Amino acid sequence: IPADPSSDLEMIPIRVGLTLGYGLGGGWSLESGVAVSYHFSEFKTGDGFYTSTTNQELLFIGLPLNLNYRFTRWNRLGLYASAGGLMEKLVSGSSFTTGSDTRERVGMKALQLSVNAGLGLDYRLTRGLSLYAESGLRYSFNNGSALTTIYTDRPLHFNLTVGLRVHFSN
Repeated sequence: IPADPSSDLEMIPIRVGLTLGYGLGGGWSLESGVAVSYHFSEFKTGDGFYTSTTNQELLFIGLPLNLNYRFTRWNRLGLYASAGGLMEKLVSGSSFTTGSDTRERVGMKALQLSVNAGLGLDYRLTRGLSLYAESGLRYSFNNGSALTTIYTDRPLHFNLTVGLRVHFSN
C-alpha cells in the first residue's frame, strides 16, 4: 500500500560537529573534522480503513571537508560563507511500525556523499576555539540504497550544523 505523502513527516537532520580549521590567510580557511547527524522520519501507510505509522531513526557519522571565507568579525562574533562536501556512514538505524508492533534494524551499506554551501556565525571562545552555527543547502547524491531517508526523498535540502571549531593558522 503506498504511503500518503501528505501525512509523512521528515525532520531536518540535526548535525553536531567538531572541526579543525586551518587559516590560509586573507579570510580563507580549510576545515575538516567529524560530524554526527540524527535523522527522524514518520511514514504513514494505509487505505483509509487501516493505517499504520512507521517511525524511523538514523544515526550517521561523517567526515566534512569545507573551504570557508570570513566576511567580517565584530569583536568575538564572525560571519562566514562555507562550501564543501561530506562523506557519511550510517552507524545505527531502526524503525518501529505501529499496528504490527514491529521493530527492526535498518541499514545502508553504501557511503552517503553530499555537497553543501551555506552561511555561518562563529563565536570565538578563546584564540584557538570557537562555537559555530551554520545553515545552508546540501545536495545528497543517490548512493543506490533502498533505505528511504531525507537524502533520497529530497536530495536538495536545508542543512543545520552546530559545533566546536579548533583553529590553526599558517
